[in-house]
Amino acid sequence: MPNTSAPVIRRQINMDEIEVRADDAAVGTLEGYASLFGVRADLGWFTEEIKPGAFAASITTDDQRALFNHDTGLVLGRRSAGTLRLLEDSRGLQFEIDLPDTQVARDLAVSVGRGDIREMSFGFRVKVDRWDASGDIEHRTIEEVELLEISPVTFPAYTETSVGLRSADQVEAEASLVAFRDHLAIPARQIRRSMKSRLIGSLGA
Repeated sequence: MPNTSAPVIRRQINMDEIEVRADDAAVGTLEGYASLFGVRADLGWFTEEIKPGAFAASITTDDQRALFNHDTGLVLGRRSAGTLRLLEDSRGLQFEIDLPDTQVARDLAVSVGRGDIREMSFGFRVKVDRWDASGDIEHRTIEEVELLEISPVTFPAYTETSVGLRSADQVEAEASLVAFRDHLAIPARQIRRSMKSRLIGSLGA
């Protein structure tokens, strides 16, 4: 049963290898990687990476969509329809999208071919993760996710080193901790741990 109470997270990567392949699809097939393994993203108060195998269960049991710019009204493909294909390899999460014969998809194919659109984003919920606080900054390894969708994006709202879709409570908690740090000179590590506990508390509220 999907954990719909867990927050949806988005991550973006810049990929020069995303391309449209001419084939039997109406407009062509968009292919590339939506996520890369072993890439350590600096999210400010912690670092994060996705472990190989994190998508394996979800891409065989869940019904992901391919969207444009995360817009649910602009569907490019769907796993259950066979128009979106997802595969984990040693490098990351590979995708193929058979683009539909729509104006949006045709425009997207042209923009990708010109190199105007090179970024991919994916939305997911974390199912299993592991935290390591032994270093100077805490590190999070995401071991299993529920993958919801992937999207080519025109202009990512967040870079690869940003946290997507933060709740209002999370933003407020971060602002409070910054003020705390400035006035009381709390060591950075203690700030990170306090932020983590507040973040977990806000997600469980």
